[in-house]
Amino acid sequence: QKKLKSKVINITFKEYRDDAYKIIGIFAKQARGLMANYIIENKINEPEKLKLFNKDNYEYAETLSSEEDWVYIR
Repeated sequence: QKKLKSKVINITFKEYRDDAYKIIGIFAKQARGLMANYIIENKINEPEKLKLFNKDNYEYAETLSSEEDWVYIR
């Protein structure tokens, strides 16, 4: 088993529903595709630049995120 040399970041997309942020499967899947396109179109090679991702009203939520787990909300 090989180990990665770089840090792994878990990215989660959440929607505001019933007074809380929740993962809604179909929207999370669409958001992953949007982020993949964003990475390709902007030639992103530095993870910190992903914090600027804001397609389809998603935005990075610093208060809900940690160093390894980044949360995007809308």
